[in-house]
Order: sequence, then structure tokens, then C-alpha cells
Amino acid sequence: MSLELLPSPSAEVQDGYVESSCSVLALFSDWREMFPGHLHREKELVREFYVTQAADWQKSVLVDYGTALQVEVVSSRKLHVVCSSCSMCKGAVARHLVRRPEIEWVEVKPKVAARGNFVSSSLSSGDPLCQGGEDEMFAQALNGEGEVVSIADSGIDHRNCMFWDELPLPVNSFDGRKRKVVSYFSYANCSICGVCSNKTKEQRPCGDHDDAERGHGTYVSGAVAGSAACPQKVGFGCTAEDVKYASIYNALAKEAKIAFTDIMVGKSELSPPLDLHAHLFPDPYNVSGARVMLLAWGCVVGANEEGTACNRYTSQCQDIDLFTWENRDALVIVAAGNDGERAAAQTVGAPATSKNSIAVGFTETCVNASVASYAYTDPFVAADCGLFGSSRCCLSSYESRCSMTQCCGEGREDCCFASFTRPNMSPDNVAEGSSRGLTMDGRIKPDVVAVGSHVVSARAAGASLPSSLPFCSLPSEIQYSAALTSLTGSSSSAPGVAAAAIIIR
Repeated sequence: MSLELLPSPSAEVQDGYVESSCSVLALFSDWREMFPGHLHREKELVREFYVTQAADWQKSVLVDYGTALQVEVVSSRKLHVVCSSCSMCKGAVARHLVRRPEIEWVEVKPKVAARGNFVSSSLSSGDPLCQGGEDEMFAQALNGEGEVVSIADSGIDHRNCMFWDELPLPVNSFDGRKRKVVSYFSYANCSICGVCSNKTKEQRPCGDHDDAERGHGTYVSGAVAGSAACPQKVGFGCTAEDVKYASIYNALAKEAKIAFTDIMVGKSELSPPLDLHAHLFPDPYNVSGARVMLLAWGCVVGANEEGTACNRYTSQCQDIDLFTWENRDALVIVAAGNDGERAAAQTVGAPATSKNSIAVGFTETCVNASVASYAYTDPFVAADCGLFGSSRCCLSSYESRCSMTQCCGEGREDCCFASFTRPNMSPDNVAEGSSRGLTMDGRIKPDVVAVGSHVVSARAAGASLPSSLPFCSLPSEIQYSAALTSLTGSSSSAPGVAAAAIIIR
């Protein structure tokens, strides 16, 4: 019996929805140990047992503590409990759960965020500008052709030339004819990802079918398998010249295809399924044939928490380990996190702390690539003008002395550019922001590091571009149609490792 109640970010309730710290997840004990052998195949019967137990427990809590709870049996492995107050969740409810024989593990529902370091966002480049000449993998026709990668993130702006296709988006289905996105999964049932209203059983979906402006999912997907293309008859915003320059930043696995799972609505928080084993991995694996799976997000450390708060083994980690144990040809790659400056060690965060995944940290890039990437800087993101609640400018406070007025004013100031030209910058240097190991139980994580500083990839235009036509413009004063942007962080390095895994396959 385990009681795991960290990390515990401060409680917030927005728009009537309970945030992560006001709900708990409970992992059921192995039902094969609780039921006789002749019932092991009767999974629906087992589920009904858990549903009945949950209903009885819900009534007993109401009687004993005078509080009503929202209880959902998420899958045959997990129970989700939403409380009226966070203190109730972490106190009486958690204690009540761990005393029950059918419950094996209890934890606060993790709050997750994209691993791209938006605070130190900067524009990046690819290897051709570091080494010069054609990429060796491309020269040998190793480009990901015939492979499908699974990505779960905020969405894809499929109008971007890196993903453009004339065929309609295959929502909750598979279409192998598609040039790039062969599947686009989105769950309508709010119980799957735990975003139901705490007041009514309103059906808020877990994701939509698009990405917001500057969306994280578009960037990550482009860094794994992006490949620029435009229809011949589209002129403004998607010309042959645009495609020529955008193609410089085609991904390593540029011919691979994508099975995408949308886990965000608009600009809300990421809402991955509560049970990754039951509801995230099976569709891309079984329907789309994906064997490499990328999670460029993870547990977020609260502003008032220790930098090591997310360094623990959670039920999400167990989901990954169980799925990869059952499916030996599946490889899950997870961004390790960007909390390296929060503590000297043990900052790698769940679910990168899982045992069977590859956790990816990030390094700096070379000076030439960094300088070239500056041309693709999105001024708003680089300066972080109020975005995600930060006041730091350009890369970070220790690298830049730009004022918010300088960075957020018209144009990009010279002081910001200085962050891109440090002479000692090198891919051999692990970036200061990259999360460090070990794990809390002494395992080595991250497993690998890759270039994650100043990496250029696809940019989502979102609602700022009302047209349904493809776009592929270079950055300019008209920023809304720019097809490329850059981020720094483990969200920038993990896609490269996923692409390399595809090439190996």
C-alpha cells in the first residue's frame, strides 16, 4: 500500500473546473490476485465490481465526512476522485483510500505542462548550418519513410506547410494516403482525462482538432517529422521560394507520418488521459501502427516548491512501463524537463522517471546555428511578454539583460541578439536548464541528451490566421503567417531523439 501525495501544486479553480491538486488518482490492486482464476477473463465483471465498490465508498465518505465527491472509474486500473477542497483530497479522502484492500496506490493527480522552455524561448537551427553540406542520413535515403510516430500534445495546425495535405484530417481514424498526419485522435469524454466540471457532468472534451497560436504540439510534431510542401496554385504565403527556405528545417525523419492525439482545448492546460496505458497508447499503436511514441510534457514544479518536487515515480510512469512491457516493440520517449536551474540534482520529472522509457535532456547548439536561428525569432515568445506569467526576457535572466520595454517594444533589440552569439556555445555542453538525475530511487536519468537550444521547427498560426489555406512564410513584420519558430528546452531535444529512433527502425 502506497500513499504518494507529491507534487502538490497550489490549488486553483478556473472556469468551474477543478485543477489537478484538488483531485487524486488511485491505482487498483492487481485484480488477478483478488479474484479466482476462472474470473480472470471476465474483465467487464471485474470493472462492475470496482464501480460498485466506488459507489459504496462514495456514500460512506458522505456519511463520515459530510462531503460529496465526484468519483469516476477511469479504467480497470484507475479511480479518479474529485474533492470539494484540496485539503479534503490530501487528508481524509487519501487516508480513506489507502485503507481499502482493493486500492494499491494513491497520488495527487499530476499537473502537466509542455517541456518547451517558453521563458527562455529562442530560435533554433538544424545540423546543416553547423556542419555544412547535405545531411548524411538524407544522403543514404534514411528519412523515416514507412514509419509512423505517435505524438500526444496540444494539437497540430495542419495548415502549416510542414504538415499540409489536400485530404481531410482523419479524426479518430486512419488514412494511410495522407502525406503527413495519418490519424488525429481526440477524446470527447471528459472522464478520460479528468476535466469534467466539478458542479455538473458537463462533457468538456479532452482535446479539439487544431492548435492555438504558437502551439506546442505543432512545434514538436514539426521537429520529429515535418516536411515542407505547398500546393502549386497557392501564391501568397506558400510559394515555391517559401518552401525552399522552410525545407532547410525539415525534420530528420521527414518522410515519417504522424498519429497525433490532441490533449488540449484552445489555450487551456494539457489534459492527457488519466490512464495512459488504457487510453493514450492503444489507438496509435493498434490503429495507426506507431511504434515510437513521444511525450514532450510532464509534471510541472510549482512556483513555491522545491526543484525536486516532480522527481518521483507516479502512476503515469507505471502506465508507460506496463505498456512497454506488454508491447516489446513500443518505444516511449519522454522530455526530461527544464528544471536544471531549480536544484543541483534530482530535477528530472515524471513521467520521464519511468523505467522503460527513454528520458531526454538537452544541450546547447553550435554558434553558427544559433546565429542563423535568430532570423526566425518570434518577438512575442522570445521576450515572453506576459506569456505563461513570466517576466524574464529572451533566453534567461543570467544570459540577457534586456528590459521588458526593450524586448517587447517594436523590433528586436541588440541585447537580445547577444544571447545567440556566446562564443563558448557548444553541443558538447549540457544546457543549464536541462533537468538532472538521479531519480529518487537512484536510477540514472536522463538516459540521453540531444541538442535542444535554438531549434527551429513549425509554428502554429492559430486563430490569428483566419484563412484555411496553407502557409509557409518566412518571419517578417507580418508575424501571423510565419511557418517557423524556435524554442529551447527538452521539448526541442526529445523530438530529435524520436526521429533518430524512427531512422533506426
